[in-house]
Amino acid sequence: NAQTVLIEENDVPLNVQAWFYKRYDKPKNLQWSTKQVSGKKCFAVSFNHKGRLVSSLYDPNGVILEESAVNNNPILSSEIKEYVKANYDKFKALRLKSIKIFSKISPEPVVYYQLLGKTNKDNVSVWFDSNNQIRKKKDFSGYALAN
Repeated sequence: NAQTVLIEENDVPLNVQAWFYKRYDKPKNLQWSTKQVSGKKCFAVSFNHKGRLVSSLYDPNGVILEESAVNNNPILSSEIKEYVKANYDKFKALRLKSIKIFSKISPEPVVYYQLLGKTNKDNVSVWFDSNNQIRKKKDFSGYALAN
């Protein structure tokens, strides 16, 4: 697990800040940190944006690697609703976390989801991809923000 070190915004390289502020208009409650990812010092920021808690991870050159956003009022597809109804007794959805993985080899990010909910007995995480295919958490274990 990567060690996270909190830092001040003035310790974040300008190219990282420039990319971040170009992408997000008026973010609130920013918390910057550094994180070692694949032997590189990367920069992470958590913040509030348009009612969601968002985290972004950038490489030292300011290129976005990952982004996650938490929605506390999830709207679920019929496939996911049917899956949780069939597999979990009295499931209540609490929040939905989307995780985008950016890559130099693909113009569009790969998007995964973690549905957090509870039943009468347990807290439950249901992982699925952008095609509503149920996945296992281990499918995402290589990504910094998915853990």
